[in-house]
Amino acid sequence: MDARVITHTVSDGAKALVALGFGIDEKAEAFASLHTQLLALYLEQIESTQSTLYPGMENLLDSLEQAGYSLGNCYKQASPLCDCTAFAPITSRALPCLGLPRRRAR
Repeated sequence: MDARVITHTVSDGAKALVALGFGIDEKAEAFASLHTQLLALYLEQIESTQSTLYPGMENLLDSLEQAGYSLGNCYKQASPLCDCTAFAPITSRALPCLGLPRRRAR
């Protein structure tokens, strides 16, 4: 499979990756189990992933924080395949890997 297709699909979430990787949709009998397995595996490996901030984001976040803006995280729901409710445990472990836990809402 072309890596560009996978890279593009990642931002659509775990459900989109399951659909792409296994060629099935959410109605397939195995879909829910595969989705759960993917999230569990990702959560186990989150500290060793290669996730990074986009270039310039650290400076932008610093500037916003210094200007007095309160910061929070939100999720892009790119498609109906993106289940953003599943991200809370992942985000709580991913943000420290990006150097972001020091930022606190006021």
